[in-house]
Amino acid sequence: MLSSLFAADSSVLAGIDLANRTKREAASEVVSRLQRDEPRLQSLTLGVLMTLADWNPAFRNLARLEDGKEKVRAAQAALAEVKRVIGQHKTLVEDAAARKSADAAARAAAAQSWARTQDLETLKADFYRLSEMTDPQLRGLALEPFLNRLFALFDLDPRASFALKGEQIDGAFTFDTDDYLLEARWLSEKVDPKQVRDFAGKVAEKMHRTGGLMIGINGFSAEAVNLLRRNGSRVLLADGADLVAVLEGALGLDELLLRKRRHAAETGDPYLSAREMD
Repeated sequence: MLSSLFAADSSVLAGIDLANRTKREAASEVVSRLQRDEPRLQSLTLGVLMTLADWNPAFRNLARLEDGKEKVRAAQAALAEVKRVIGQHKTLVEDAAARKSADAAARAAAAQSWARTQDLETLKADFYRLSEMTDPQLRGLALEPFLNRLFALFDLDPRASFALKGEQIDGAFTFDTDDYLLEARWLSEKVDPKQVRDFAGKVAEKMHRTGGLMIGINGFSAEAVNLLRRNGSRVLLADGADLVAVLEGALGLDELLLRKRRHAAETGDPYLSAREMD
C-alpha cells in the first residue's frame, strides 16, 4: 500500500526496510520524512491524505489483535480526523477557486463596462459632430454607419441598408430574438405622417414577428404619432433625445427598446421617451 501511495516519489520510501520493520515503525519514518521535506512533498502528502479520506476499511486485522476493539476505535478515529482535515481542505480549495472565478468574472465585467463606456464616449463625440454638419444629405449618409456602430456595441446584430423590389430599407437588427427593420431620418423638421405611414407599411408586409424602429432625430409630429396609435402597428419610435440618453449611459440601447416595446404593447403608444422612463 505504501509503495502504491508514494509511487510518484520513491525517495519517500528509499532506505526503509519494509520487510523487516514493523508497520508502525515504517509509517512513523514516512511521516517524519514528509514533515522534514514538507515544502517539496506537500502536494504528494495531500494526494495521499485524499486517497486515505476515500478509504473505508473494516480494520479486521486490528480487530484480531489483543485489545482489538480499542485499536479499531483508535484507527477509525485517526481516519475520521484525516477525512475531517481533507474535507476542510477541499472546502478551502473550492472557496478559493470560486473566489478566483468570481474575481476574474468581476474583472472581465469591469473591463467590458470600461470598454463600452469608452466606445460610448467616442460615439457621443461623433454624434455631436454630426449635429454640427450643415449639409443634410452628407449628415444623413453619415447617420447610417453611426447607428450600425451603436447597435453593434449592444450586440443587436445590425445589418446595413439594403434594397428590396420597390423599396429601400435603411437597415435591420435583431433584438430579443425578433427581427426589426430600421429607418432613420435627420430632418430639420419633425417626421411627418406620410413617412411614418410608408415605413409602417414596409413592416406590415414582412413576417408577423418582424418589428420596426423609426428614428427621427428631431422627433415626430403629433399627427404622425397619432397615426400609429389609431391604426396599431409593430413600429416603435425614437428620437435624438433617446439616443443621447443611451450615449450618456443613462440606460442601454437594449433596455430602451425593451421598455418602448413593453409600453407600446400595454398602451398602444409607440413613442415613450427615455425622459419619461423611471
